[in-house]
Amino acid sequence: MIASLTRATAVLPILAIAGACLAAQAGDFQLCHENPATNPDVAIRACTAAIGSGQLSGADRAGASLDRGIAYLHKENYDLAIRDFDQAIRGQPDLAAAFDRRC
Repeated sequence: MIASLTRATAVLPILAIAGACLAAQAGDFQLCHENPATNPDVAIRACTAAIGSGQLSGADRAGASLDRGIAYLHKENYDLAIRDFDQAIRGQPDLAAAFDRRC
């Protein structure tokens, strides 16, 4: 009984950390999507974290790349914006907004 309780107690902190990580990733993705034009610095950091998490679906990763590209456009960093639009297009070839922004 004590061994079972000890194992269960050891697992709880791991589950708490995993839950916090997932919440942070969801928060990064939300910040990425909400801020590319109004607060590009926040969007770039959040999009980079969301993309780097490895937890996004292909469509969400393409969307995060698109949003980060828009943020880079607002900072007039055109080379990085084009790179992100290309990445979005590779990830989701039917993402018209990426083609539109790329042009």
